[in-house]
Amino acid sequence: MDNPYSKHAVSFSAELQLLLSILGIANAPDLPRQILSRYTNLDWRLFFDLAGHHRVRPLVYSLLSKQKEDLAPQEIIGKLKGEYVKNTFDMLRLTNELERIHQMLELNGIRSMILKGPVLAASIYGDVSLRTSKDLDIWVPFRDLEKVEDLLLKENYQVAQEMRLLYGRKWRDHHISYFNKEKRIEIELHWRLSSDWGNEPGFDELWERRAASSLTSTPLYHPQMEDLFQYLVCHGARHGWFRLRWLSDIEQLLRKQLDWEKIVHNCNKYEQSKLVGQSLILCNRLFHTPIPSELCTLMSKRANQLANDAISFIQDKVNFAAENHTPSQIRRHQKYLSAIQSSRQKWIFWLSRLHPTSWDAATLPLPRSLHFLYFLLRPFLIVWRKRKRHVQAEEL
Repeated sequence: MDNPYSKHAVSFSAELQLLLSILGIANAPDLPRQILSRYTNLDWRLFFDLAGHHRVRPLVYSLLSKQKEDLAPQEIIGKLKGEYVKNTFDMLRLTNELERIHQMLELNGIRSMILKGPVLAASIYGDVSLRTSKDLDIWVPFRDLEKVEDLLLKENYQVAQEMRLLYGRKWRDHHISYFNKEKRIEIELHWRLSSDWGNEPGFDELWERRAASSLTSTPLYHPQMEDLFQYLVCHGARHGWFRLRWLSDIEQLLRKQLDWEKIVHNCNKYEQSKLVGQSLILCNRLFHTPIPSELCTLMSKRANQLANDAISFIQDKVNFAAENHTPSQIRRHQKYLSAIQSSRQKWIFWLSRLHPTSWDAATLPLPRSLHFLYFLLRPFLIVWRKRKRHVQAEEL
């Protein structure tokens, strides 16, 4: 079904328009050729860079290679092919390590589910080569967290950033990163799906309806497709969809025969309606993706406002994962994050802000016996960090 808000005017560059049209070529096969005929002086270097920024070079190469006529210069196609081949080897390397870690956890009686990475690529694209991944996201029950950590440390994985401060893991955080320098592989160990969002399905609930991946000889488990769809929507929405890779994941899932009525039910249960609606509007507007009729009620005016915000992030190449944000970019992101939260989630978010973090310990190191003082000092430490960032930004 068409998006009632699809007529909203967006002034994308010609290069970004072409990239979007290629990613949505299954829905509008003639659109890339129309764009090429409209713009005769495309900046192909910019096109290649955009595909890299959005982490979709392997997918773009696969789509271009299936066309009967060239939609890009051979030089660009050759570079995209190089990225495709490199990504294939990277994903196979990640797959081997993922299977090894999974077997280790099973031998120690620990259940785990895979959230993204090679398993996601194989599940929704049918080919690990078509999606990039920089790490392995493994979800385990919170009660097994310390046991898993000990196992990873024995496998030469080191904590990327320690966050153990006054039970912050239980009340505020949702994952921690480990890095193996020798293998150059990062593992994000999750014990919740997200942070600061309150109501969400727990591990045991999703484990009961888990799905198995046939990617490896040993079955790897992941949330069933309906649960995976909603997790990916929430993940992409929190990041403002600034990478098209996340939106491409949703576009792929919308082509599958999922239980859409169940998704609508869970949207209401977990307060995700406007987030799912936002992703639907974005897919329809940017990729011309047909929307299942059962989901159209989610495409509300509020969801459309959030979609407009995300489009501005895509258009401006905003990277919320970068560390060198300007004060205006930080305010823009904070305003967006507040907009995608429900009233209940905002209360939970602000309550969680009262809990100290590792940033507080880094700003003012204190002995463990005095960590309780961080609750009193936290407002002053936050102001100090903001002031420091502001001064640094002015000096740039």
